[in-house]
Amino acid sequence: MRQLFFLFSFIFFLLSFSTAQQTDTLYILQTTDVHGNVQDYNYFTDKTADYGLARIYSEVVRLRRKHKNVVLLDGGDLLQGTPMIYYFNQIETDVPNPMILTLNTMQYDAFAVGNHDIEQGPLVYNRARKESHFPWLSANSLLRDGSAYFKPYTIIERNGIRIGIIGLTTPGIPMWLDKTLYPGIEWTDMVKTAKKYVKILRPQVDVLVGLFHAGFEAEYSKKQTDALGLPNENASRLVAQQVPGFDVVFAGHSHRPKPKPGQKEIVKNPNEPLLINAGSWGRNLGVAEIIVKRETADIKFKTKNLKQKTRVRNKRRYELSPKMRAAMQKNRDKRILTEGKKRAVKLPDSKAQDSRHKTLENKAKTPEQTAAGEPKGSTWHITAKKGWLKSTKALPPSPEILSLIKPYHRKTLHYIRTKIADLTAPLDAARSRFEDNATVELINKAQLDYTGADISFAASFNEHFKMPAGPIRIKDIYGMYRYENFLYTIEMTGQQIKDFLKYSARYFVLDNGQITASTEMPGYNYDMAEGIRYTIKVNRKKGNKEKREKGNKGKDIRQMIKEVKKKYQEASGKIISGNLVEDLIFIKTGKPLKMNTKYTVAMNSYRASGGGGHLAAAGIKKPKILSKSNVEMRTILAEYIKKQKIIRPETDGNWKLITNY
Repeated sequence: MRQLFFLFSFIFFLLSFSTAQQTDTLYILQTTDVHGNVQDYNYFTDKTADYGLARIYSEVVRLRRKHKNVVLLDGGDLLQGTPMIYYFNQIETDVPNPMILTLNTMQYDAFAVGNHDIEQGPLVYNRARKESHFPWLSANSLLRDGSAYFKPYTIIERNGIRIGIIGLTTPGIPMWLDKTLYPGIEWTDMVKTAKKYVKILRPQVDVLVGLFHAGFEAEYSKKQTDALGLPNENASRLVAQQVPGFDVVFAGHSHRPKPKPGQKEIVKNPNEPLLINAGSWGRNLGVAEIIVKRETADIKFKTKNLKQKTRVRNKRRYELSPKMRAAMQKNRDKRILTEGKKRAVKLPDSKAQDSRHKTLENKAKTPEQTAAGEPKGSTWHITAKKGWLKSTKALPPSPEILSLIKPYHRKTLHYIRTKIADLTAPLDAARSRFEDNATVELINKAQLDYTGADISFAASFNEHFKMPAGPIRIKDIYGMYRYENFLYTIEMTGQQIKDFLKYSARYFVLDNGQITASTEMPGYNYDMAEGIRYTIKVNRKKGNKEKREKGNKGKDIRQMIKEVKKKYQEASGKIISGNLVEDLIFIKTGKPLKMNTKYTVAMNSYRASGGGGHLAAAGIKKPKILSKSNVEMRTILAEYIKKQKIIRPETDGNWKLITNY
């Protein structure tokens, strides 16, 4: 009986060990569109906030302490967005980049390049890339020789599980950025590029991840990219649908969280990809939980170690060999010695580089090499996966990150609190898109002053901006103008200017006779002009989109076609808004704007590069660029205000909205 007891105990031990080796869980974490937010602080309002990487890291530490297989990724747009990152990108550049220093400390495994990272220019992003302890990925950053400027993919390993990560960047970059910011790079189609690298990587890994700086909303700017002959800007969902092989697709760029915080995305079919977008500004941590199982058990029984002895009541009895007895005793002694140590496992020092972050690109083989048997195919198979977003609202900031970033934070506070001028009356941008407003007028005046152009276009980037009378500080410029655009001067005819304004007027619709904002056009794409007087007549009624979303119930096909034709002129690519732009007067002469005369027009680099589709709607594919600023727009605005010393908010009432209803 004693021998039988030892036998079954040993078999149970072997079965338990084998089972534990067959199933494992992998946690892949994502941040994206962090936009310079490390400290939980809003530099625009100069107040504490409830987002940022300092809070994200608290959750990362908890997950790493609890689980052994954790991967941490970022989806791009890291190097732009706050006064802190601007200051250390452009002003004090002889210290480590604060964003890269933070990601190194948090031990990120990979980073997908975003359009706003490229916007900083090659000096900035190449310096940041050099400082990084993790690979920068962008498989569709194609050079003339066919290679990728950034690494196309990386392979990492966790407890024997091989994870392949393919990075892609939105190919909409030429719509917004000048080619001098990415010399020699062509941003190719995401679907085609993904197909190429999935063929290479899928046979070599157990889990394949898409880390994309592009949204899931393929229709968002499709008309604009089609008009310019560019690949789809937000093709992450298209890749997930059209390129088999991905287990998880992480999106970014759109700032649209998926799934919503508090909800879980459960994939019932393990062969379908899990879709996650962590949103923006470090407000959420994306979490993908993947359960994997080995195809075969690691340990097999060897019957030669067992000696069959006798049969009792038609059942077999076994006696352990001396060799097996010795093995059992050795394992029991080892278990006793290590029992206490297992209870005292500590999180590794975040600054140490351990085996969890070892990259395996050197071991990667081509499909032909894989077919030949080296390395072998997947030994793990996914049995279940789900994803969710962990909000940072209730998370405490990590003391380690706060200590790390403290000198950068102090320097930034000193910078944003610098006084540059005085304001005689309050500024309020609440109605800035519905009437001539002193905030937008100030931006347009700064652009005209810098360029000497005839006409200026500008948008209200922050309709929540408010500022009391008193000192104007650097932080107020950031609140007024959120983006790091440059300033361009281009040539346009009077007709093109009118078409540009008509396209911009799509922002307005009528709702029960009242002029309101359309849900089809973001506010930052509504531009207002200075240097001309004009009237926008709003005739387009609200409701068409909502009816379409309900399946176009109650409409026949002829009615639907009529609506589409009314809205789009596909031959020219021009969009008919239904609203009219009338009574255009060139202020310099006091006479009507001449449709065939050429004028100089100031606008930001995003718009001049095709962003928003305004130039395409005006029939301009390649604008004649007369000048480009060598400093970004916020600096131009700050210098203009500083030169004025005293700002008296005023408007000239050069445009207005009317309706016949």
